[in-house]
Amino acid sequence: MFSTLLTSLGTPMLLAGDEFGRTQNGNNNAYCQDNPVSWLDWSRAESAEGQALIRFVSKLVRMRQNYPLLRETRFLMEGREVMPGIDEVGWFDFHGTPLAPQDWQNPEHRALALRRAGPGIDGAPDVLLLLLNGSNETLHCRPPAPALEWNMLLDTAVPDAPPALADAERIEVVAHAMVVLLACLPLRASPAGEAATETGTSGARSGAAEPIQDDAPRDADDDLPPALP
Repeated sequence: MFSTLLTSLGTPMLLAGDEFGRTQNGNNNAYCQDNPVSWLDWSRAESAEGQALIRFVSKLVRMRQNYPLLRETRFLMEGREVMPGIDEVGWFDFHGTPLAPQDWQNPEHRALALRRAGPGIDGAPDVLLLLLNGSNETLHCRPPAPALEWNMLLDTAVPDAPPALADAERIEVVAHAMVVLLACLPLRASPAGEAATETGTSGARSGAAEPIQDDAPRDADDDLPPALP
């Protein structure tokens, strides 16, 4: 739930303690419960499980800060191209085929891919691919055309894994997991006097995204680090 919440457009709503697993025993209207139901259990925050969840939520928040497409304020539209063959938003199945109206009515359709494209934190285009598998088995996704190299920013099945290049033809998404990928796009022209960034792929931005710092406090006015080195 944290992953879908913090990659959704709009303002994320978190209750204090959600980040370390506070549940209120399922009570979503506990304002009048002056007892352990509504109290913060700080021992949970200090537990190994609580610390792991705090790291994961921090990673998601940093990712949302680094990639404006995860907090876009405009209504994204299919049919409005950001670059050739890539619209602002598109929905696909795991074969890379655009979803048809009847696909949305299929109760057995439990996996989908969402692609967003638009300005990144430095103004250059970003393309993000979000893969969601709500089924009970591991699935493999073929990213939609056009073919791109993809950098895996997040795999909820391996939450502490650093960013890494993904298999561009067959991306594994385990049961009940979500994967977030960033396309490795061509470099922009470098400012006069600056050398182009070296990359592992000719003419492409580096496939290794800057590690998401999830434990360093930041002031609201601090400049965010670039999304890619």
